Amino acid sequence: MGKTLGFSRFRAIVSALFLLVRFASVPISALEYSVRPPSWPGEAAIQASQRGLDEIEAIPTRLAACPVCAFRLQIPEPDRLMRRPTGDGAAAGSIPWRMDAAERDADGCPYPGPGRLAFQADVVLCPSCGYARAADRFEERTPPELSVWTLETLRPALRVFQREFLGARGAEISETELMAFFGRQEYLPDALRLEHARATSEAFSEPYLVRARIAWLAAWAIRRELAGPPRGESLRRLTEKVRETVRRAIGKTGKTGKLAALDFPLPGADVAVRRVSLPFPERLAAPVVLAGLLNRLGLRAEAVAELASAAGVFAERFVRPEQDPLWTATAVTNRNTRRREELEAIRREAEKEILTRIDMARREGEYLEQAIELIRQGFLVGECDGDWETADFLAYLAGEFLRRIGNLPLAAEWLKNLAVLVSHDSVLGQAVENRLEIIREQAGERINLLAALGQDGDVFMKLREIHSSDVEATGK
Repeated sequence: MGKTLGFSRFRAIVSALFLLVRFASVPISALEYSVRPPSWPGEAAIQASQRGLDEIEAIPTRLAACPVCAFRLQIPEPDRLMRRPTGDGAAAGSIPWRMDAAERDADGCPYPGPGRLAFQADVVLCPSCGYARAADRFEERTPPELSVWTLETLRPALRVFQREFLGARGAEISETELMAFFGRQEYLPDALRLEHARATSEAFSEPYLVRARIAWLAAWAIRRELAGPPRGESLRRLTEKVRETVRRAIGKTGKTGKLAALDFPLPGADVAVRRVSLPFPERLAAPVVLAGLLNRLGLRAEAVAELASAAGVFAERFVRPEQDPLWTATAVTNRNTRRREELEAIRREAEKEILTRIDMARREGEYLEQAIELIRQGFLVGECDGDWETADFLAYLAGEFLRRIGNLPLAAEWLKNLAVLVSHDSVLGQAVENRLEIIREQAGERINLLAALGQDGDVFMKLREIHSSDVEATGK
C-alpha cells in the first residue's frame, strides 16, 4: 500500500492544512479510502439509479392525510424517480427508492451526487404533528395511545424547531402559514425527519433490527449535515470561501486524487508541498470545514475539539471593531455603525451555529450507540437466524459504529470475530481488514486492544451459530 499516515500525525497535518492550508507529499487518509465499503446484502444486484432532477418537472407526490392529526400533506413517491434496470432486471416490478451515493463513508453513509434527490424521501414527516414513518406505511391506522404520544411529545418540539428555523419571521406567522411553508418534504431537514422516525419506531416497538436501521439513518443524516455547509448565511459564506480557495490552489497541480468530505483534489505522492494563504475571516471559519471531514473519518472527538475551538474564537470581542479579524468580512460600503452591527451579527450567528453542530455531533454518537445495542438484541432474539449474510453485514456495521464512538477495543473485538468467518477475498472481508488496520493506526500505543476480551461473547457465539446452521442447511 505504500507509505501511510498514522492518525496522530494525520490529524496534525490536517490541522496545519487549514491554518496554512498545507498538503503533505503523501496522500492523506490513504488507508481510509483504499477499500470500498460493503453494501447491504442483495443491494448490489439491483442495477438501478436515480434519475437526475433535470430530467423531471417536479418530485412525484400523492396527497394523503396524516393518521394522527388528519393534516393533508404531499407524500413523495420516490420509486418513480428510479431508472429501470437493464438486462434481466428490465421486467422487474417497482424499483425501491434508495438514496443516491456518489460517495460513501466506511459504514455506508451515502452522499448524493449533484442533481440527485438529497433527502431521505422514503420516510415521511408530518409538518403538523411530527409523526414520521416509512412512506409506504405512513397512512396505516395508528393506535390511539401512539397518536396521543405524538401530539404531546413530538408536536411541541417540532413547533419550536420550525419557528427557530424561520428566525424572526417564525415568531410572527400563523400556524396555517407555518404548515404551508413546511408543506413539502424537501423543506424539512433530514436530521429532523430521521430523528422523529427513530422516536416513532421506538414507540411502535418495531423489531430490533428495524429500529437499528432507523437509528443509524438518523446518525447518517446528522453526519451529512455536519459535512455540508452551515445554515447561517454569514458562516456559510466564509466556509464556502475556504472551500473555493483550496479548490483553486490545488486545482493548479497536475496529478490529483479526491479528499472525500470536501471534494478537494489531492496532490499525488510526486507533487511537492503547496501552501495557500487564507484571509483571517476564512481562517477563523476553516475549523468548521475541518470538523466535517474529521467526523466523516470517524474522528468525532477531534471534530468536536475543532468546533469547540471555533466556538471560542467567535465568542471573542475586541475593544475596537477595527481590531476584529472579522471586520473585513463586513460590507465596506456601509457606515461604521452598520458595520459594527453586521460584525456582531456574524459572531452571534456563527457562535450559535457552531454550538448547534457540537450538539449534533453528540446526538450522532448517541444514535450510533443505540444502533449497536439494537443490533446486539436483534442477534440474540434470532432476527438474523438463517441469514448469515445479513448477520455478517450487521456485525461489520456494529464494529465500525463502535470505532466511531471511540470504543476501539470492542470495535476490534467485533471485527476480529467477523474476520475468521468471512472470506478474505470478499468485499466484506477486505473491508474488515481495512477497519482493523485503521483501528491499529488510530489506537497506536494509547489503547490496549485486549481490554474488550470477554465482552459481547454471547453475540459472537450467536454469529458463529448462524454460520454453522447455514453450513448444515446447505451442506457447503
